[in-house]
Amino acid sequence: MRDVPLRSLYGGGRASACASVAAGALLRRCRRRRVLLRCVGARAGRRPDKAHTAAVQELRAAEVVLSRKLPQRQPVPGVNYVEMLGSMGHLLRTQPVLRRRAMYQASMFGVFSLFWTTTPLYLAGPAFHMSQTGIAVFALVGVAGAIAAPMAGRYADRGHSRQMTAIALALGAGSFLLSRIGVEGSLMSLAALTVAAVVLDFAVSANLVIGQRAIFSLSAEHRSRLNGLYMAIFFVGGAIGSSVGAWAYARAGWPLASWIGFALPAIALLYFRTEPAST
Repeated sequence: MRDVPLRSLYGGGRASACASVAAGALLRRCRRRRVLLRCVGARAGRRPDKAHTAAVQELRAAEVVLSRKLPQRQPVPGVNYVEMLGSMGHLLRTQPVLRRRAMYQASMFGVFSLFWTTTPLYLAGPAFHMSQTGIAVFALVGVAGAIAAPMAGRYADRGHSRQMTAIALALGAGSFLLSRIGVEGSLMSLAALTVAAVVLDFAVSANLVIGQRAIFSLSAEHRSRLNGLYMAIFFVGGAIGSSVGAWAYARAGWPLASWIGFALPAIALLYFRTEPAST
């Protein structure tokens, strides 16, 4: 696959903006929802999973804002819905770049979900004894990693997609090693865990943008379907990551969860090494 600049796909100065904005907004929205739930849960004296009403209200407010701010678009009539769904299986079979990029991001979003499923339990546990408000502040700090989205888009436009992919996968694995620094419950351990959250967020955001850039260059006609498949696959990875993380933490605490978090991006990085240089 040629390294096609995003500006050639979208025109003008909208180069990295499309993928970067979409990716950054997606991950920031996930994080803000976690922070909001923690804060509301703390004020109500309940765990965040009891603050479902607040989350629904936030989503409704976001829907109203987006409906007013986003431009209106009328799709051109084409294939019907059933035919469109049927074509997705064909795209998945015939587009190796889509399969690879979806696998990379599924591993990254899986460990992202694993991290944010288990760290609140870890921080609230006997090692740190943090309150729900403290955990919300910790989650808010992790948003800093979202700066990776526009940076990754710019570097990819300069022809560095492969290098950025390798860096993102390596950072994703390394963040879990970083989280193990220090004695559990110590200030150094908390600082290492905080830096690990930022690094992981950075890596996931960067890999998401680069993946979208790669699949958007495959076919302008099927761009929406390719992106839909890409996101569906990596969200399945996120759901699996959350489930595995909860199981691992219940079985052996943060040590087992963090080793699983390290292993998945490391395996994806090994798989990436088999990718032909032309893709």
